[in-house]
Amino acid sequence: SFKLPEASEAMADDKLRSLPADCGDIIGCDTSCLLHMQARAGHEGHQVTVRHLAEVLAAALPASVTADEAR
Repeated sequence: SFKLPEASEAMADDKLRSLPADCGDIIGCDTSCLLHMQARAGHEGHQVTVRHLAEVLAAALPASVTADEAR
């Protein structure tokens, strides 16, 4: 997004336009991509939550599982 900002913004906006109307979350694994998508979503007024896959998986663990057990 730093080297080719116009192309990067166009790609993110295309992805956001392709989301279903009831989409609540964008989930991915690349932190810089997720930060960019979050910024573009906010700029374009999309009401989505941007989350890393690790956050989703951690939230799915039972509350009784400790960090050491999860490894």
